Amino acid sequence: MNRLLLVLLGICLVSMVSYAKKENDGQADLIEDVIEEGADDDDDDDENNDVQGANDRQIPAAQQNPCNKKKCNRGEECIIEGDEAKCICQRQCPSELDPRYKVCTTKNVTFESECHLDREKCLCRKKSKECTTRGKKPKLDYYGECIELQKCPKD
Repeated sequence: MNRLLLVLLGICLVSMVSYAKKENDGQADLIEDVIEEGADDDDDDDENNDVQGANDRQIPAAQQNPCNKKKCNRGEECIIEGDEAKCICQRQCPSELDPRYKVCTTKNVTFESECHLDREKCLCRKKSKECTTRGKKPKLDYYGECIELQKCPKD
């Protein structure tokens, strides 16, 4: 008898939840319909609607910047040639006056910043004449200016 009562209660509970869900879905559809019809429930004038509408419009594919979809490596930047995005070595890095931004490579060469090191790697990888560390393959060793290490005395 108790089991039967529990089963009936469970069925009632499931039915109530299902009914409540259907009612909420109906209200959501009603709200969406009102929004789509453009109902204006505020007292403000619609002077700025044209500006807001312009911001909401999607930019045609022909006018989108192709660099937005292009992934360049470190030390590279995206440029547009014709209609295509192309990665080139970074043309310029910001000047860093703070010595804490300097980096030292495993070949004991100091660069002004990581940007400058990454640009150098790119230039060398693309066999540019601007590459100053040919054959050295610069790799970051530590942050800060390189320290000239003393040779160990021979005993």
